Amino acid sequence: MLYTELRRYHANYRNSKMEENKNEECACVGIRTCLKCEMIHKSETLSQNQRECKHYYYNHATKSAELTTITQNEINELPHFFEFPGVIVINDFISHSEEIALVNAIDGEIWKLSQSGRRKQDFGPKVNFKKQKCKIASFSGLPSYCKFAVDRLSSINGLNDFKTVELCNLEYSPERGSAIDPHFDDSWLWGERLVTLNLLSDSWLTMTWGGSSINWKNLPCIGMIDPTDIKVKIPLRARSLVVLHGPARHSWKHGILREDIKNRRVCCTFRELSFEFLNGNQRNQGCNLLKIANTFSGNVVL
Repeated sequence: MLYTELRRYHANYRNSKMEENKNEECACVGIRTCLKCEMIHKSETLSQNQRECKHYYYNHATKSAELTTITQNEINELPHFFEFPGVIVINDFISHSEEIALVNAIDGEIWKLSQSGRRKQDFGPKVNFKKQKCKIASFSGLPSYCKFAVDRLSSINGLNDFKTVELCNLEYSPERGSAIDPHFDDSWLWGERLVTLNLLSDSWLTMTWGGSSINWKNLPCIGMIDPTDIKVKIPLRARSLVVLHGPARHSWKHGILREDIKNRRVCCTFRELSFEFLNGNQRNQGCNLLKIANTFSGNVVL
């Protein structure tokens, strides 16, 4: 029944978006593209040949990255698995009815076009990460509809002391060719743990090495392999919660590939403050941010 309902939802949504997307603008700048701007600039070669690499798949039960297929030539060249610390996966963090109610509430807010075919909603301070400046004037708090999820985070082992200060909703659509390049999240303002709730459809979080070559060589099992030859895929199932911390937060970049978006996907990313804003020189501003966040009366920051 649930599968049939989801198929009907995605079919109806896709049909409604096809007409809407004809007049929708594009927010891509620089080297980032979506299907919209690629259609406009047909004369330009926007697609790039990606380097062939081996995909490992994260197994939460063993907390390791594992090969599911391996050729005879690779048996002695690649490890069958290696430890992949810093990931927490909670399947069915919310129920199907909670998911539908949450998505309806999110869609009741204003979506803003973002790069690479995404749309976004921000509930947090306006930040210039390069200049390390944070403005709170337009931040009115977290939205009321997310309070049940924020409260539930404290019941998760490893998130007992997580204090949500910012919510970012992102929408991925196959019609727009949505994706997000491999990246590190900021660590000046945002804290150790990145928490994401995946909604509506299954997808994959693709991890690529972004740490130092010295740290890579010290990794057991895979230190002698070229790090560009390996990607780790973390399953993002609908209604699941995924937490990145430690090495998965600071040494591995995370991204979403276009080919992994099969249906509409909405995700809610909850962020906490860094030590600088909790106990460091910026703690006064950090206290103000948390006080505003906890009113749960916020509107989208445009």
